[in-house]
Amino acid sequence: MLLSSLGGNAVIEAMMESIRLSISDYVAESIRSDEAWEPVAEVLRGQHHGILAAFSAGDGRRAARLLHEHIEWFHAETHG
Repeated sequence: MLLSSLGGNAVIEAMMESIRLSISDYVAESIRSDEAWEPVAEVLRGQHHGILAAFSAGDGRRAARLLHEHIEWFHAETHG
């Protein structure tokens, strides 16, 4: 959400907020216990930090690649 808001595009920011809200139930249903969530959350936090670091360094290609890997990893983790 932070990255989408930094772009200054209200449409993108609203779209990302909508996506965030729509996946919250999906995430909750995919991982049903705190014990199962913690290792997943640790990986997600690391991925988020990497994406933000690439963005902050002005490396858009790397940020995009990391974001793509992040989404694919989570999907595989919850549908594997």
